[in-house]
Amino acid sequence: MQNLTARYNYIYHARVIINEEKQIRENSYSSNNQQISPLYLTAGIQSINAAISTYSTERLDQVIYKAGKVISEKRYSKYIPEAYLLLAEAHYLKGNYFLSEEYFNYVSKTYGSNTGLRIKGLDGSARSLMQRDKQNEAAPLLDSLKTKLQRINKHKATPLATLAQSRIAVKDYQAAIIYLEAALKEKTTPQQRSRWFYSLSQLYQAENDYPRALHYKTKAEKRRKNVINLPVTPVASVRRTELKDPEETANIYNLTRLDLPEHEMITDENQKKSGLLGKNFNTVIENHRKSKYFTYVQQPQLPEITLQKVLPETPLKALPLPAENKHNPVTTAKQPAVPDSIFHMTPSNSYYFVIVVNDASINLSSSRFGIGEFNRGSFAGKGLKHRLTEFDNEQLIYIGNFSNFETVKKYADGIRPQLQQIMKVPATSHQSFISSKENFEKINSKEDLNKYLEFYKNNF
Repeated sequence: MQNLTARYNYIYHARVIINEEKQIRENSYSSNNQQISPLYLTAGIQSINAAISTYSTERLDQVIYKAGKVISEKRYSKYIPEAYLLLAEAHYLKGNYFLSEEYFNYVSKTYGSNTGLRIKGLDGSARSLMQRDKQNEAAPLLDSLKTKLQRINKHKATPLATLAQSRIAVKDYQAAIIYLEAALKEKTTPQQRSRWFYSLSQLYQAENDYPRALHYKTKAEKRRKNVINLPVTPVASVRRTELKDPEETANIYNLTRLDLPEHEMITDENQKKSGLLGKNFNTVIENHRKSKYFTYVQQPQLPEITLQKVLPETPLKALPLPAENKHNPVTTAKQPAVPDSIFHMTPSNSYYFVIVVNDASINLSSSRFGIGEFNRGSFAGKGLKHRLTEFDNEQLIYIGNFSNFETVKKYADGIRPQLQQIMKVPATSHQSFISSKENFEKINSKEDLNKYLEFYKNNF
């Protein structure tokens, strides 16, 4: 019964919303000629931001609620992993990449024995980290993803595109081309396929391989009915130094024409006859159909690039680190919570920032006064309150209520650098963490506290 109610009351409707929201982003996307088009449509892209309405956000909040209900109330259902994936995807579409990475990471670790779930978790974690410009932290996940892909025969398009995007980020376009061509051999949606063909055309153009750039741009244009606002490469963007070879000139010319029929090409011989190289491209565009020197020939078949069983050898761990992080070690994914733990990652509408003082004999009046001063100065008007609870030899000051994780995380990031000045106790006597109201209410002893701190370390 739990499986039936989980699936039809929650999972099915949540998945429908996720798919519809992805479609909204596809329909609203408009490419930018100044950079390689992204393979995934995320918050932060101007045309996508314009499409993400309050209604869209509310619908994704419904997904988060439905998935949370399955996790909290249907704990013996086989749809628990799917519920965590829905949580991750909803936060990803909302642009909450910190939370989406946490949930994707939880799936990859907790359900790692299932290869499909492991791949989905690794893929989503890596994409979330890349969205936060944490390329170095994404690198080991991408290496694991590449290894896992050798073991499956289907559902490879999404992770292959993620690997391609990781190489685009560091301008390793040759490796990106191999990954993206492999992704396009897999099953994809028509709109996704059109966008990826266009991105592949841009990658080949960046590598100065104009015949293949034209080949894939034509494929994208053939599917233009499924894509909104595929841009035309501006003629002005073609450098004069690229116009020395007649055949190359013809390819560049055709790249500027989205309305050129598939069979229409400019031949080397006719270019020479027409004196094309000495003409202004704008004049050519206006008059090329009138010229008796242009002939229509069948577009030649390009040799197929075979994907080797071993994907590009460039080690993803070699991704360059940001300058300020060159001396920092690569951070690997954290271990997930133990599934049988009394604590959980289910989203809540109430969070606390908690300060633990490991000495019940210390008077915390001055410390609580300092916390109140900080709240009034930095978070005025937020209605924050701080309370005190005690057990064993511990004193816990909990501050709230915060309506979501992002808000309490912002508060934690603000107070922690000042905590030593605010707390009038030795630095070794206190520590802090974030907790949902539901998890905090389960902490009633030193043993519970230690269990939660371990849970917190592994998941946040």
